[in-house]
Amino acid sequence: MISTERDNMEIPVIKEVTMQAIAAPDSIMAKLYGITEGQAGTIRREMKNFPKFKKGILNGGQVTRIIEFGEYLEYRLTHEWKKEMALIKKRKVKSKSLSE
Repeated sequence: MISTERDNMEIPVIKEVTMQAIAAPDSIMAKLYGITEGQAGTIRREMKNFPKFKKGILNGGQVTRIIEFGEYLEYRLTHEWKKEMALIKKRKVKSKSLSE
């Protein structure tokens, strides 16, 4: 029998896997970003209004993806954000008056 490297190959055994959190509730977001839980909730609710950030809201709006939350924080209160938020508020007022 001829011995090859394959015969002496070691197979590693993985005993534990640590995964980074992908999404978290407001309480965790508050700790991660140094804000209050109420602020995290407000930010999460604001994100629902922006199509490009809405994809980061999971589980019926209870959990937020960490990456999108951070991206939204960077975008929030910029000039572009203020313009987009003004349009969103106008649309909400307009749709509210049409439904009454």
